[in-house]
Amino acid sequence: MKIQCIGAGPAGLVFSILTKIHNHHHDIVIYERNLSDVTTGWGLTLSEPILQQLANIDPIIVEQFRLHILTLNHVDIHIQGKTIRSSGQRLLAISRLKMINILRKRAQDFGIKIHYSSSLEAEDLINPPTDLTIISDGSNSKVRHQLKNKFNTHIHEGKNLYLWLGTSQLFNNNFNFIFEQTETGWFWAHCFKFEENCSTFIVECTYETWIKTGFSHMDEKQTIIFLEKVFHRHLYGHPLKINDICREKAYWRRFVSPISKYWHHDKKVLLGNAAHSTHFSIGSGTKLAIGDAIVLAENLKSCNELNSTYLTHYQHRRESESYNLHIAARNSQSWFENIESFISNDPLQFSISLLLRSGRLSSDELSVILLE
Repeated sequence: MKIQCIGAGPAGLVFSILTKIHNHHHDIVIYERNLSDVTTGWGLTLSEPILQQLANIDPIIVEQFRLHILTLNHVDIHIQGKTIRSSGQRLLAISRLKMINILRKRAQDFGIKIHYSSSLEAEDLINPPTDLTIISDGSNSKVRHQLKNKFNTHIHEGKNLYLWLGTSQLFNNNFNFIFEQTETGWFWAHCFKFEENCSTFIVECTYETWIKTGFSHMDEKQTIIFLEKVFHRHLYGHPLKINDICREKAYWRRFVSPISKYWHHDKKVLLGNAAHSTHFSIGSGTKLAIGDAIVLAENLKSCNELNSTYLTHYQHRRESESYNLHIAARNSQSWFENIESFISNDPLQFSISLLLRSGRLSSDELSVILLE
């Protein structure tokens, strides 16, 4: 088959590589809107089970990932001058850019062509010279939006606003939640080290706090200066950084979650965040995308001619497999969107509520200590 893939992120790249492994006769071309050395964001988290799934098909990719993966062994919660630590929640962190570069190199090793600075429009897909088009250009997918009536897509937009930043502060190899109160409201950060000299630092607040603070009248420099003051006790003089390469991703935004009744139409299929997404507060977006890619490639393994039955099976299986993850993500997102109603509670009780927010852990599974 001739396959074109829109988006050279984890979903599109993993799908393309695995599809080639299953059947090297497939001709696959990827179109990526950014330059070859550009990716959005900073670090991301993975899980051991998804790495094992991937390693069962392509151990070389996972071996290369592991050279750059850092292990986060604890969750530290900082609030009201106290630090509460939870153990037993092992997370794996990696630079998104390094991960993407590994996947792109692997794709090219299989003869997969990647066209950079190239963005297809919906009209380009009316009569494409391909047997299958993979739409994997993220939760804000331009092509899916243009074809939303075909997929029956509805967009759920979160209430809070967030800003995805980076910093050279390293946070002791732990995942950290930091909560700070200001005159205009509470701000909190989701942060973790993902490589030897850099950490992800996602700042979040309610819309009401965002308005009261006056961010709509601040430029990027003023925004960064303000947030560095808010979190100065935890940054220890390290600056906050915006991903200047992809400036469209540098601004405050709400979390977008697409919900599509149909994941495929005609010769087009949604993959990864273009099909469904999970709130960043549970760190499973890349896990979801890779899981989709594994299943779709597996379904097309013995397919030399496209049959919609394969695509329908892919959707049903992934909806079933990700059902509990979506519930956890919605629970977590809702908890943060209603945070100001209980954030002033006792720090220990607040921290326990935070750790139990998604429903994936029970109180019996928690190990919590007060550090200071």
